[in-house]
Amino acid sequence: MLFIVVLYVMANNLITLTSFPFSILLAEIEENETNYAQRERLVYQAFAMASQLGYKCGVRFDPTDNPPWPVFCIHLPNGIGEVSWHCPPYKVEFSGYDTEEKYKRCRRYVDMNSMQRIAEVKK
Repeated sequence: MLFIVVLYVMANNLITLTSFPFSILLAEIEENETNYAQRERLVYQAFAMASQLGYKCGVRFDPTDNPPWPVFCIHLPNGIGEVSWHCPPYKVEFSGYDTEEKYKRCRRYVDMNSMQRIAEVKK
């Protein structure tokens, strides 16, 4: 399938280089429609990439679900319209940290990751 997409893009010059990986992600989401764990990861990646590409995107909650599930929405450009996917709610209970603790944890992770990278380079 990828070969066909590449030929179509080359022949019609319709998709820019930056949006091409995003297009592949959308195709992979469809291919994994019933593989929910994989589809969820792909939706998160597509959501982040859509934001980086400057597309309107956001999260809303479906009030018809009980409990309400988050719905990740992306507005595709050129008048194509919105696409969205339900993803399961995060089921880990909030531990009550504040903003200061959040960034303390982030810095600790960055430091640990940096130390590991330095150790790998020294090998």
